[in-house]
Amino acid sequence: MREKDWHHALKHLDRLGSAYPRLTRPRCLRAICLRKIGRNAPAAAEIAAALKVDGQDPFLRMAAMFIKTGSTDVKKLSSHAVKSLIDQVRGNEPPLLEAAFDCLSVGLLEETAAVLKIIPNPGPLGSRF
Repeated sequence: MREKDWHHALKHLDRLGSAYPRLTRPRCLRAICLRKIGRNAPAAAEIAAALKVDGQDPFLRMAAMFIKTGSTDVKKLSSHAVKSLIDQVRGNEPPLLEAAFDCLSVGLLEETAAVLKIIPNPGPLGSRF
């Protein structure tokens, strides 16, 4: 994914998803790849399936917001969905930082920046980016 070869990443994630269907990270990354190539309906279905396994994961919830709006622009995200996520993590920075680092680890820089922007009171790590 770091190389931005979304089709190649999809092939790998398809194999991984088939082998381990309950893992949410590959499903989420697959949904992100589908969004990147403009296949929003399959991306939405994939993220919905991942959310059924773990509906509380901030990484999945942020990806769902990106897919729903078709953008990583924080201003375009549903304020209700963002508030719901902030309430879920009780305004704490660590779960959102983890989501940002998940994005960063696979080279999703726009997504990383978006996650960091919604942190209500960023500490030293969240404000460095």
